[in-house]
Amino acid sequence: MAIAMLLSNVAFRPDVRIAQLLGLAVVVAVVVAALAIKKLTRLPAIPGVAVLGILVSTPFSPIGSSLAHLVESLDFLSLTVPVLVFVGLGIGKDMPVLKRIGWRIVPVALVSFAASFGAAAVIAQFTLNF
Repeated sequence: MAIAMLLSNVAFRPDVRIAQLLGLAVVVAVVVAALAIKKLTRLPAIPGVAVLGILVSTPFSPIGSSLAHLVESLDFLSLTVPVLVFVGLGIGKDMPVLKRIGWRIVPVALVSFAASFGAAAVIAQFTLNF
């Protein structure tokens, strides 16, 4: 996955710099550390990665500013493209289930997306104005 993310970042930003490689190494290190914590604690991996990433990159973290400097050279969209491709491939194998659910999944998905966006907007406004 990291190689796909690196290739995607190179496709979006052809000028490969050492800062991009270091930034990707930081992202991979956070993911590997969160997966190690998952094995030790049996907590879900995705919240673990999110919480660990937030903790090491916040302004009150001693390494937060240096990590932010390393990761700022990465293009966020180029990192998400390979992830979304793998998600699409994973959903594709469940196509018979989706066909059986039919149209009922569409309103549920729209409400879920709207609620997630609304909650994120409220949290962002609160933290930006705090």
